[in-house]
Amino acid sequence: MCGICGIYNKGGAPVSSGTIVRMREVMVLRGPDDAGIYIGDHIGLGHRRLSIIDLSRAGRQPISNENGRIWAVVNGEIYNFMELREKLVKAGHIFKSKTDSEVIVHGYEEWGEKAFEKIHGMYALAIWDAQREKLILLRDRIGKKPLFYAEIAGSVVFASDIKSIISYKNDFEIDQSAIDCYLAHICVPQSHSIYKGIKKVKPAHYMIFDKGQTSAYRYWSLSFRGKKNVDINEYIEETTEILKTTVKERLICDVPMGAFLSGGVDSSLVVAFMSQLSNQKVKTFSAGFDYQPYNELPYAKKIADLFGTEHHEFILKIDFIDDLLKLVWNYGEPFADSSAVPSYYISKIAKEHIKVALSGDGGDESFAGYDRTQDVYRASLYQKIVPAFISRNILSPFLRMSRGMADKIYLLERIKFYEDYIGEGAKKKYKNYMGFLFQREKLYSREFKEKIGAHDPSHVYEGFYEQADGESDVDKALFVDMNTIMPDDYQVKMDIASMSNSIEIRSPFLDCRVIEFAAKIPSDMKLNWRHSKYFLKKIAERYLPRENIYRPKSGFAVPIGMWFRDELRDYIYAVILSDKAKGRAYFDYAYVRYLLDSHVAGREDHSHRIWSLLWLELWHRMFIDKEITQNNSLKDLI
Repeated sequence: MCGICGIYNKGGAPVSSGTIVRMREVMVLRGPDDAGIYIGDHIGLGHRRLSIIDLSRAGRQPISNENGRIWAVVNGEIYNFMELREKLVKAGHIFKSKTDSEVIVHGYEEWGEKAFEKIHGMYALAIWDAQREKLILLRDRIGKKPLFYAEIAGSVVFASDIKSIISYKNDFEIDQSAIDCYLAHICVPQSHSIYKGIKKVKPAHYMIFDKGQTSAYRYWSLSFRGKKNVDINEYIEETTEILKTTVKERLICDVPMGAFLSGGVDSSLVVAFMSQLSNQKVKTFSAGFDYQPYNELPYAKKIADLFGTEHHEFILKIDFIDDLLKLVWNYGEPFADSSAVPSYYISKIAKEHIKVALSGDGGDESFAGYDRTQDVYRASLYQKIVPAFISRNILSPFLRMSRGMADKIYLLERIKFYEDYIGEGAKKKYKNYMGFLFQREKLYSREFKEKIGAHDPSHVYEGFYEQADGESDVDKALFVDMNTIMPDDYQVKMDIASMSNSIEIRSPFLDCRVIEFAAKIPSDMKLNWRHSKYFLKKIAERYLPRENIYRPKSGFAVPIGMWFRDELRDYIYAVILSDKAKGRAYFDYAYVRYLLDSHVAGREDHSHRIWSLLWLELWHRMFIDKEITQNNSLKDLI
């Protein structure tokens, strides 16, 4: 796990080593153990290293092949590196280290761009091919590792951290459509960056830059076709073996390691397999809140006791506001997933004991673990059960006549939801409801509406829905999740939270073999009317207590809604409704005040929307106005 950066001057001008060092040192937290640099004729590569495999100086990057014609900088881990290394040694390649990263230069030398299809892991990397005069930027299939780039006056500038590119050129304009997307989806999606001119290499893509052109290629895509007609127990056996293999591969490292444990199905299964496969006592780490409805610690403790782990707990309290601006700085772009807060702190606590942690990330996206996915499934069942003529001629007219009653009676509310789902279709209905996607007209000022024009943030979800090849709406919804909320939100959240504390997170459920096999499992095995993630829970029954498996899902929820009504109340009014914020002319501030007042009074829940407004204003003051730094506290702003 590391930070990478570089500059390619297409016109042949030399690259300043000082510029590379300045870009590199912005990312010191991503790699505090070592640093390296390579300067060629018109190329410069920089690297910050978090040493995980082969801790010797032989693992220093940038790294080259035998004749020095191919150079690479790598951020991440290649989990099948031993298998690839064996093949490359047999083909005559000579390795100078025992790192996983070295297979990149030799693999590219041997197989060219076909090598990218052979790699399993989490990575963002750059390859300089001196013989062919081209720079290649590559990102892993799921987008676990970030990679930004900009083409500026004949130069290609890239880095793991958007702030490194800002250190190269500090006058990028804000992309107003990115703000629109951020407020709709609580994150800036891969199709945008917060700055005009800075882009993101997309997951499962590689880009080639040479003197003539810039080209992008997709080397992998998730398919839901080719379902197997086998018994559920056969699926269970094969899925279990694949999961054990991916966990075993992620136990390879030369530093202390452990696991993040929530007590839910996914992280508990990872701990169960680690306990089977490791010859050492597993270290586990859990975060909770002193506000009881959000506290999962008792469930995590039950799993820790079951498998005899060395368990560590952390209680998060409201005093995190002293560190909030550190998070705004570290994320670089506006980012409003509030679970970034506990993710940051559990990484901070774990860092005192380990350098690598396994997590349960990815289980929900492959095995249908979210309520929104179960809504899709129930809507499709409803459509099959209720005849169209009854829906069209009886239920729809009745619901229109009794609109107020339908919102108060649960059964009518559900019927209305399914009727709306059928009417609009899953493509239109399957969205992220936590942001302002459906409040944009009320939220935005006339000036901001003119700036964004016809931009519609729904394109993020609807575009991927159209690309999905699954036959069922559930399959299409899972494809959308894997291409939107997973790389845009969840992977950004965990990458930054962990790397801010110089700790590496490995996710067995996000191995492409798990994802590809899960896509072949019929959707009606993955969930049913009562249970989300039904298939994975049947696997879990072999290892975990039923009370952990079938308890209500809470996720890594943060009680920000309660905090906004109490400890954070004065802060949100002072920051979000400040004259400085109003001067940006983004919003109708009468509506913003209504949101705040309504939430504080307990009439409505706008937790995530308020959090996104707060973070956006703090981001502006830090990166645009430059009047605060990561060393400030919210207390300094009122």
